[in-house]
Amino acid sequence: MSGMVTSSYVDSLSENAKEHLTVNMEWTNTYYDRSAGYLYDFSGTGALGHENRSSARYAFGLLARNNSKDVTEAEKIIKSILHGQY
Repeated sequence: MSGMVTSSYVDSLSENAKEHLTVNMEWTNTYYDRSAGYLYDFSGTGALGHENRSSARYAFGLLARNNSKDVTEAEKIIKSILHGQY
Protein backbone atom coordinates (compact mmCIF):
# COMPACT_ATOMS: atom_id res chain seq x y z
CA MET A 1 0.00 0.00 0.00
CA SER A 2 1.40 3.36 -0.88
CA GLY A 3 1.55 6.01 1.80
CA MET A 4 1.76 3.46 4.61
CA VAL A 5 4.14 4.25 7.44
CA THR A 6 6.57 1.37 7.89
CA SER A 7 9.01 2.81 10.40
CA SER A 8 9.20 1.71 13.99
CA TYR A 9 8.16 3.93 16.88
CA VAL A 10 11.06 2.35 18.76
CA ASP A 11 13.48 4.26 16.51
CA SER A 12 12.30 7.52 18.09
CA LEU A 13 13.00 6.36 21.67
CA SER A 14 16.05 7.04 23.81
CA GLU A 15 18.60 4.22 24.00
CA ASN A 16 17.46 3.36 27.53
CA ALA A 17 13.80 3.18 26.49
CA LYS A 18 14.70 1.07 23.43
CA GLU A 19 16.57 -1.40 25.61
CA HIS A 20 13.70 -1.59 28.10
CA LEU A 21 11.13 -2.24 25.37
CA THR A 22 13.37 -4.77 23.62
CA VAL A 23 14.04 -6.76 26.79
CA ASN A 24 10.36 -6.65 27.75
CA MET A 25 9.21 -7.82 24.32
CA GLU A 26 11.80 -10.62 24.17
CA TRP A 27 10.62 -11.91 27.56
CA THR A 28 6.94 -11.53 26.70
CA ASN A 29 7.37 -13.28 23.32
CA THR A 30 7.87 -16.54 25.23
CA TYR A 31 4.35 -16.29 26.68
CA TYR A 32 2.56 -15.59 23.40
CA ASP A 33 0.13 -18.25 22.20
CA ARG A 34 0.15 -17.56 18.46
CA SER A 35 -2.73 -19.94 17.72
CA ALA A 36 -5.06 -18.23 20.22
CA GLY A 37 -3.86 -14.65 19.72
CA TYR A 38 -3.38 -14.16 23.47
CA LEU A 39 -0.63 -14.15 26.05
CA TYR A 40 -0.67 -16.99 28.51
CA ASP A 41 -1.54 -15.93 32.04
CA PHE A 42 1.84 -16.12 33.76
CA SER A 43 0.60 -15.01 37.18
CA GLY A 44 0.58 -18.59 38.45
CA THR A 45 -2.81 -18.12 40.12
CA GLY A 46 -4.51 -21.02 38.41
CA ALA A 47 -4.61 -23.32 35.44
CA LEU A 48 -2.78 -22.20 32.33
CA GLY A 49 -5.08 -19.80 30.54
CA HIS A 50 -4.95 -16.55 28.65
CA GLU A 51 -4.96 -12.99 29.93
CA ASN A 52 -6.59 -9.97 28.27
CA ARG A 53 -4.79 -7.07 29.95
CA SER A 54 -1.27 -8.36 29.31
CA SER A 55 -2.28 -9.37 25.80
CA ALA A 56 -3.43 -5.81 25.06
CA ARG A 57 -0.14 -4.38 26.35
CA TYR A 58 1.77 -6.89 24.24
CA ALA A 59 -0.24 -5.84 21.16
CA PHE A 60 0.77 -2.21 21.71
CA GLY A 61 4.39 -3.31 22.08
CA LEU A 62 4.14 -5.18 18.78
CA LEU A 63 2.73 -2.09 17.08
CA ALA A 64 5.53 0.04 18.50
CA ARG A 65 8.21 -2.44 17.41
CA ASN A 66 6.68 -2.96 13.93
CA ASN A 67 8.96 -5.82 12.84
CA SER A 68 8.09 -8.46 10.26
CA LYS A 69 4.61 -9.74 11.22
CA ASP A 70 4.16 -7.63 14.37
CA VAL A 71 1.21 -5.64 13.02
CA THR A 72 -0.57 -8.80 11.87
CA GLU A 73 -0.10 -10.43 15.28
CA ALA A 74 -1.20 -7.26 17.09
CA GLU A 75 -4.35 -7.19 14.98
CA LYS A 76 -5.01 -10.85 15.83
CA ILE A 77 -4.61 -10.14 19.56
CA ILE A 78 -6.92 -7.12 19.47
CA LYS A 79 -9.56 -9.09 17.55
CA SER A 80 -9.27 -11.97 20.05
CA ILE A 81 -9.77 -9.60 22.96
CA LEU A 82 -12.76 -7.91 21.31
CA HIS A 83 -14.28 -11.26 20.32
CA GLY A 84 -14.05 -12.38 23.94
CA GLN A 85 -16.05 -9.35 25.06
CA TYR A 86 -19.25 -10.42 23.29
